[in-house]
Amino acid sequence: MHQGRSFIVAAGLCACLVASSGSWGKDADPAPAGPPSWIDHPKSDDSVFLYRVGHADAQKDRAAAQQAAYQNALVVIVDEMLARSGVDEALRPDLVVSLPIQNAELVPGAVYMEMNPAGFTCWVQVSYPLAEKAKLLERIEPERKKALDRVEFDRRLTALFAEARVAHGRGEHEAARTNLQTVIQSYARLRAPTFDLQDAQVLLGDTYGAQKDFLTARHCYETVLQAASPKWKDMAALRLKALPKAPRAWPLNDRWQGRKVALLCAVRDVGQRPRPFSALAGVLARDCRESRLESVDVTSSLKADAIAAFFDQRSVADADEVAKRVGSRVVLAVLMTTDPAKRGKTEETMGIAMPVADTEVAFWVVDVDAATACYGDRFSEVAEGRSDTRLAERVASILLEKYLVPKCPALTSTP
Repeated sequence: MHQGRSFIVAAGLCACLVASSGSWGKDADPAPAGPPSWIDHPKSDDSVFLYRVGHADAQKDRAAAQQAAYQNALVVIVDEMLARSGVDEALRPDLVVSLPIQNAELVPGAVYMEMNPAGFTCWVQVSYPLAEKAKLLERIEPERKKALDRVEFDRRLTALFAEARVAHGRGEHEAARTNLQTVIQSYARLRAPTFDLQDAQVLLGDTYGAQKDFLTARHCYETVLQAASPKWKDMAALRLKALPKAPRAWPLNDRWQGRKVALLCAVRDVGQRPRPFSALAGVLARDCRESRLESVDVTSSLKADAIAAFFDQRSVADADEVAKRVGSRVVLAVLMTTDPAKRGKTEETMGIAMPVADTEVAFWVVDVDAATACYGDRFSEVAEGRSDTRLAERVASILLEKYLVPKCPALTSTP
């Protein structure tokens, strides 16, 4: 009997030790408690605050997860207020953006985080003052009306585009063009576009092409070439190939943003004062006109010393001032300097006597708004034996085809 009692006592001691050991291990490494009850059963609204829960999944870190869950809670609050106010569900996403929540705060201790292979998941509970809720409810109706206006604007612009497509198909190109210009100018205001901007731009190019306005059609297609979508870029490229060849100075229309060009064209012998070279100004004016660029010859408006200072010292102030007076925002300045000692001279090249270049052509493009020369260079040419007309044509061809069109950058100042 005594032995039996001893065995029971010993067994009890062992059980206590095992239980005690298990308790210590639990204190050192607690098992997960699981999601807190406030996630499914948030705190009830009281006389000062309402309480709502926000949630976010697959976030990169704890801070991002908490912030995303907090933002979600704000959306929950706004959406609930919109529903209470009878706002149509289709309008709510638009109104959530225009009705920011003020003074919503995290409830102390009401942040719960989990981590899984997809990232961090977070729940938060926020409090929102009832005084702010009242202000929010007052703002809903005015914002709802604005949203309805935006919806109606989308509907009207979409209808204009559909009408333009039908008009173009019927050959009513003027009506199509008017509608498309409105659509393109207003496209950025669309809340939820149902068609691509490039679709309208290509159709506008087609409309201009049907009216034989090939340069404006070209401009429309070239605008589409800037789109990110290969579909629209390929379509625009095909349309461009079908158009007549563009004037040689056409790329400058885009780079110079269609601005009026002041032409400054002069010629001088080495050591002499510059004088106007009207033949070259005339050729360049023709190229501008063909490329839809208005131009004006301002050479005679500058004194010889100012022209010399422009090229020798890159002093653009006088040319800039003259250009502004005539409403020009770009200056194309060209100065031809001839060395009389080289006129009529030849040099042997591979057994052939070749004329020596006797003239240096220097040029600058000036951005009038920025008051800076944004591009310039120089090249040599033979003037001896050429009339002013032939020389002007030759210099203009080299200037445009070898320098301005392939190399001149776009202006940086805004139109």
